Amino acid sequence: MKNCDVIKLNSDTDDRGWVRRPFDDGFLEEGCVTNIHVVSIRSGSIRGNHYHRYQNEYVWVMTGRVELTAVDNETGGKETMSIDGETDGIMVKVPPCVTHAFKNTGDRTAYLFCASVVLEKTEGRDSVRSQIVR
Repeated sequence: MKNCDVIKLNSDTDDRGWVRRPFDDGFLEEGCVTNIHVVSIRSGSIRGNHYHRYQNEYVWVMTGRVELTAVDNETGGKETMSIDGETDGIMVKVPPCVTHAFKNTGDRTAYLFCASVVLEKTEGRDSVRSQIVR
């Protein structure tokens, strides 16, 4: 994707399942992690439809299948990407001013792990609603 960076996660898999490490020591030293949260998305539902003015948002689809839509607010460039949390083992870095939305295209609830890194301290909310997926 041009609008977002796709990061392959370090992963170990055996007959018990997988272990994925979304962040290494370098990430933790990169900046100010201001928010970590887990999001659930029921089948057919949409989360996101917003952008951030001053932060990178890292999103790891842990389970389920989703379609990510990302729009560069400066150029209007729109991209979509399908992500399968069970098999892909990736995290997406969404930069500031890129509107993003995740739609659950699977038949069960999807779970996303999200972390925000503020690039510039500001007052008030950083998240701005902007509907790109209905």
